[in-house]
Amino acid sequence: MGAEFESGGTNLMADDAAWRPITGIILAGGASRRFGSDKASAMLLGEPLLQHVWRAVSGECNAVIVAASALQVLPHFAAGAQVTICRDDVDQEGPLRALATALTASETEWNFVVSCDAPLIRPELIRYLCSVAAAQTSVVVPRVGGRLQPLVAVYSKRSLPGLRARLDAGERSLTAAVVSLEPQVVEEAAVLAFDPDLRSFHNINTVADLKVAETLLTASRET
Repeated sequence: MGAEFESGGTNLMADDAAWRPITGIILAGGASRRFGSDKASAMLLGEPLLQHVWRAVSGECNAVIVAASALQVLPHFAAGAQVTICRDDVDQEGPLRALATALTASETEWNFVVSCDAPLIRPELIRYLCSVAAAQTSVVVPRVGGRLQPLVAVYSKRSLPGLRARLDAGERSLTAAVVSLEPQVVEEAAVLAFDPDLRSFHNINTVADLKVAETLLTASRET
């Protein structure tokens, strides 16, 4: 499977800011059928959703990769933003294929993965999930509301063969692929310590969801 990689540099944290290098992977190439337009470019308080997610991820990770679909036009990043864009040559095949492509592009063993439609992702939760990743596991995934959350999760490059095997077998569900890897599960009680309102899991699937995010983000900025 071919892929295109566009490098914009590396955003390195100070040596004392992380105990091991982490790449942040933002999946931005979804079809956005329910939303009605490209969610990565949707505006929230004057900035694209992708910019909001990039800001949270870049503050906690050594580098950031944005996984885009083949023909997707991404919004411009703020001046000075350091990001690598990778594009799969198979358009809109779902998050499992996009993740496999991005993990191939990553230069670090551990990778925090999130979708571009999670603008309220909390840096504290990113930091915690990365910190609990154990050597004997290949995926760390929270369980919130009784469901695994594979798009707010940590993946080792060691997960890549298993993910690709599921793709080759015709699997398109990222959750099913993650379950097959016997992930390290972080239960909701632990997540609440770092994200009491579970805002990190508020995805923008509809215009109404965007309005809710606007209200929550405005309120948090005013406090």
